[in-house]
Amino acid sequence: MIKREIFKKIKPWLGDEKVIIIKGARQTGKTTLLLHIKKYLENNNKVVYLPVDQDLDNPIFQDSKLFLKYINDQYELKNKKLYILLDEFQHIKNAGLFLKNIFDKEKKRIQLIVSGSSSLEITKNSEFLTGRKIDFFMQTLSFKEFLSAKSTNKYDYSWNFNNSIKELSDFYKIYKKDLKINFLDYINWGGYPEATTTRNKDKREAILNDIVKTYIKKDVVNFLRVKNISGYNNLILILSNQVGSLINKNELSNTLKLNSRTIEHYLDILEGTFIFQRLYPFFSNLRKTLTKMPKIYCHDFGIIKSITGHPEIFDYNLVSGEMVENFIFKELSRIFLIDDIYFYRTISGAEVDFIVKKIFLYSIEVKFRKNVKTMPVAMKHFANDYGKKVKLNIVFTKDYMGFNKKNNCFFIPIILMPFVNF
Repeated sequence: MIKREIFKKIKPWLGDEKVIIIKGARQTGKTTLLLHIKKYLENNNKVVYLPVDQDLDNPIFQDSKLFLKYINDQYELKNKKLYILLDEFQHIKNAGLFLKNIFDKEKKRIQLIVSGSSSLEITKNSEFLTGRKIDFFMQTLSFKEFLSAKSTNKYDYSWNFNNSIKELSDFYKIYKKDLKINFLDYINWGGYPEATTTRNKDKREAILNDIVKTYIKKDVVNFLRVKNISGYNNLILILSNQVGSLINKNELSNTLKLNSRTIEHYLDILEGTFIFQRLYPFFSNLRKTLTKMPKIYCHDFGIIKSITGHPEIFDYNLVSGEMVENFIFKELSRIFLIDDIYFYRTISGAEVDFIVKKIFLYSIEVKFRKNVKTMPVAMKHFANDYGKKVKLNIVFTKDYMGFNKKNNCFFIPIILMPFVNF
């Protein structure tokens, strides 16, 4: 089984009086993770796993009182806590209220650990769980998880910005060749676990095509009641071909012959089902942030390949800047909350690819070309505008590594991103 980083984040919450919600797209490994949690807990606890989507007509999922009666009939709720794992819980009608009723009555004796594939449905039901839940977002494999499945090398290394840049440089010299080979594989085929562990390329392609066909174009359409299926599918195709670009709803509306409200609804669906993600510009004024055009990114490269039909890339130097930018976005979204990641763009069009807003600001640029050894002008402007609020400036490069002390700017090859500890 591929070792998933999210398990470490979930472990401290096991046994607490919280509903644990694991959300993410289908086929990302949520069921496997739940079964792993089940195995981990079974040594000292009572655990029950229930796949909701495979037993929708069962009356216990239609009434929380019947559910608790069934649990009390089948399991003795005495000294040991019972852990109940519900897979694809969003299929339960009024799921939030259903979980709230169970939690409020049995939080001392039962912990609910649930998975769901639709953020839209989960969010709709979350109002009942305020103060009662903790959320985790399960993505397709990160590059580091991908390496653990594909490479013969161990990659437990982690570097932080207080360490010597030479230490990171030595690591890069040793593992550069293997990292580049696996990076190409990852950029081409993405991180869906089944596709990752399949060696035959025709089978990998079939797996990805099936995910697109059954989940994105069928399950999502039916479950969330998409009316204009052709327009929805064409929107997916357009977005897949312009990752890292600004999206203009008016242009999309004219191209697809859909009104702007429908475009917005479909974008919400694609975002809420963890396929694409909008990123908004950074402003001190929140209202401006919400009214300016966002950029679009995809949560997995395999989806891009399957939808666009782009040929496989065999040369590291030929990877497009847009795909590299999407790679950095995916890695950032693994570390930080989506709501903390922005981009910066001036009136004249100068742009910093990513701004991470925590206590301090991180300014991050992607420059996938040769001879990038100076801090980009837009980053300098941003640093001047926000002064001491900017903790770090980072330029992810093709190969160059270095540190500019004057501008507090690090230059790091993009394939080392997973090993950088923010």
